[in-house]
Amino acid sequence: MAEKLRNCKGCGKLFMSSGGVFCPACIEKQHQDEQRIVEYVGEHPDSTILDIVKDLEISEAIVRRLIEEGRLLQAGIDYHYPCAKCGAPIVSGQYCDSCAEQLKAAIVAERAKRDAIKPRVGMRYQNYSG
Repeated sequence: MAEKLRNCKGCGKLFMSSGGVFCPACIEKQHQDEQRIVEYVGEHPDSTILDIVKDLEISEAIVRRLIEEGRLLQAGIDYHYPCAKCGAPIVSGQYCDSCAEQLKAAIVAERAKRDAIKPRVGMRYQNYSG
């Protein structure tokens, strides 16, 4: 893949990217932050996201992203946080399995509803009275 000039999603600086959205400096900082979070949660297993943010001075968005991507789980830390919809404890993603299935079903139902409303005849064959 050819490299392209783009702005880093983290710091906004220009860098040559071969597909990633973060510059090498931001990637290194993320690895360092991840290590700090892993160590902190290992020492304070009952800590909340806000505890991590306050004590380590790492942005909440970064902490949430690492948790939702399952990075703490990959590091062997069983860290639970609430589902965005019902509040049930989960270890990765944004929704628990039950809420994710409900959302998928709602999307499928909405698509079916929209498909039923679409005209069944192609534009070229519709009769226009005018």
